[in-house]
Amino acid sequence: MSRTGKILLGIITFMPFVFLAIYLSLFFQFFLEILKHHTNAEDAFFQLMPSFIFIGLLVLSKIGLLIYYIVHALNNPRIDGTEKLVWILVFFFVGTIGFPIYWYARIWKEGGSLPPTLAGQ
Repeated sequence: MSRTGKILLGIITFMPFVFLAIYLSLFFQFFLEILKHHTNAEDAFFQLMPSFIFIGLLVLSKIGLLIYYIVHALNNPRIDGTEKLVWILVFFFVGTIGFPIYWYARIWKEGGSLPPTLAGQ
C-alpha cells in the first residue's frame, strides 16, 4: 500500500470518532434546547434529525471498517494464526478503538513491500 493510501485509510479509520463527537454535541445541544425552551415532542423530533444522520454514518463506517480490517488481518502474511485471531477478537470487542491501533501497528509502521521471501523472489 502506498503512503498516500495509508494516510487515506488512517483518516477513514478515525472518522467514527469524528461522527461520534458530532453526534454527542448535537445530542447535548438538543437537551439544552429542550431545557431552555420547553419544546413540544413534535418539534423535538425534527431537531434530532441531524443527530440521526450522524449516528447512521457512525454505524455504516464502523461496519465498513470492521469488514475491511478483518479481511486485511486474515490476508496479511506477516501475521501468524494466533495473532490473526487476537486481532479479530479485538475488532469485535473493542471495535472503534482497535481499528486505529491495528492501522498504526500493522499498516502504518509496516513497509510498503513484502520481504523477498514472501514476495516469491
